[in-house]
Amino acid sequence: MDVKKRGLLSVAYAGVGMVFAAAAKFDWLSKGAAASFLSLSWVKFRAPFMPRHLALDLGRTMFAALNSVEIGLCAGLWLLHFLVSSDTGDAVWRLILATLLLAVQAAWLYPKLQLTAEFALYEALKEMDDDSMSFNQKMQFGEIRHQVQIQDRPRVIYHILYVGAEFVKILTLLSFALHFLKAIPA
Repeated sequence: MDVKKRGLLSVAYAGVGMVFAAAAKFDWLSKGAAASFLSLSWVKFRAPFMPRHLALDLGRTMFAALNSVEIGLCAGLWLLHFLVSSDTGDAVWRLILATLLLAVQAAWLYPKLQLTAEFALYEALKEMDDDSMSFNQKMQFGEIRHQVQIQDRPRVIYHILYVGAEFVKILTLLSFALHFLKAIPA
């Protein structure tokens, strides 16, 4: 997914964050938890009839889209905070921490994981017959081949750092959401 499409998705979800005001505090948490610990990590590799290259391609495409959704929800929460919220205490620090973690993931770690996925996809597809690919697939594979040839394979530490940041971010968002619930008058 190119930067323009990711930007449009992010803007669209910033609006969603405003529309769903209070729900957005839980939406980011739920999407992050579901994407990180279920759909993107191990579920796709458990499907017995899904070829590895298809699971890898599906995973990297979903990962890009959900990363954009997270950015949009984060922007929506900040807009919500500045336009609606009167709370300036602990909750702000939780949102700042979640935002910083997301920024590090999106700007530094995500490109490394994307390149790792391209290396794995290249390895899975390099023996495939060109006649079995569509024109679009050949073009995409050419771009992947070029990236793999001009760059070094990222180290596994980037994946570990991403998972660690995701875990801390989810705990932070859970704390943020619970803080919001406690602030609601009984």
